[in-house]
Amino acid sequence: MRSNNLLDRPSEAPAPPAVRDLLVLWQQPETREFIPIGRFNYDGRTFSFAYTRDTAEIDGFRPLPGLPDLRSQYAQDVMPAVFDQRVMPPTRPDYPSYMSSLGLDAEHATPWEQIVESGGTRNGDTLQSMQVPTVTSGRAEARFLVNGLRWVLARPLIIADPTVQISPSQHEGVLRALNPGDEVTIVAERDNTIDEHASIVSSGGVLLGWVSRPLSARFRGLLVDGPAIATVARVAPPGTPPHLRLILDVNVPAPAGFSFDPTGQWEPLPSIYPGKELPSSHSSALKHPPRLQYQLWQCAWQPRLHGRHLRRADRTRWAGHCDPPRHHPVLHDDSRGVRAGPASQRRGPRR
Repeated sequence: MRSNNLLDRPSEAPAPPAVRDLLVLWQQPETREFIPIGRFNYDGRTFSFAYTRDTAEIDGFRPLPGLPDLRSQYAQDVMPAVFDQRVMPPTRPDYPSYMSSLGLDAEHATPWEQIVESGGTRNGDTLQSMQVPTVTSGRAEARFLVNGLRWVLARPLIIADPTVQISPSQHEGVLRALNPGDEVTIVAERDNTIDEHASIVSSGGVLLGWVSRPLSARFRGLLVDGPAIATVARVAPPGTPPHLRLILDVNVPAPAGFSFDPTGQWEPLPSIYPGKELPSSHSSALKHPPRLQYQLWQCAWQPRLHGRHLRRADRTRWAGHCDPPRHHPVLHDDSRGVRAGPASQRRGPRR
């Protein structure tokens, strides 16, 4: 039976999306490092997901709810629940303004486009996504959300010039003045105690934020000959969550042999370990109790079982079945004391 829910894909064959491949990132609670744990794809018909080689090296890593096997390539024509829950439904009163902040048309935006443009972030957990950067014909190309817009005001920053600190009014004034197509400068920051590879974004001498941390280590390789120039892809208005405020495009010459993923850590795990056992530290991660396995499968590939698709009389019976464990180490950030509980999971992304 086909659902009439507005979030479902239309019956006619849709056009292939402009962006088909995303890196799913997990923020390690202790180090705050973002680790690429999965590849999430959509070709216009089929959603697919596979864990990356990086996950095989995270001691005790637990798979995402509904995607229990690190070695499997998941493919289906509906979005897995762990991602679908990050999509705002059109019934929300703030849906038009949220779509506007993402640069999307509220009348035609698809769930996949929401995930692409928002980074799939959500209050209370540690997952987000980004477009996979590429090197093509000698040029490095990437699109990323500028990180740390709130924190750039918190302390003096050391770049190639003397220590710099800016005021909130300077910062906001430059952000408001930016338009798509404007150029900004990216330079290496020195003595950053959190990320030794940090590179900072500036415009007119005013520091705005940092290159997305999953890219920072390799991005330094693009700065060996001096600052890089990036182009504003989108700047959202005041009141937008800071992590969605500024998106940049980078298209710069790449040094010979440059790669954003030189060791293949972002490659899907099934292609790295075909038919082989994973390291023993992952054996317990792959063994959910049978009933939980069944429930997670239902939630991943039958989203009509999720609360917002059920008749009111049936919601009590299924309450909690599609919610991740309250202390799931991937979806729950203990360092911030925030839980991704059942209520937050049925309301879509918070603003």
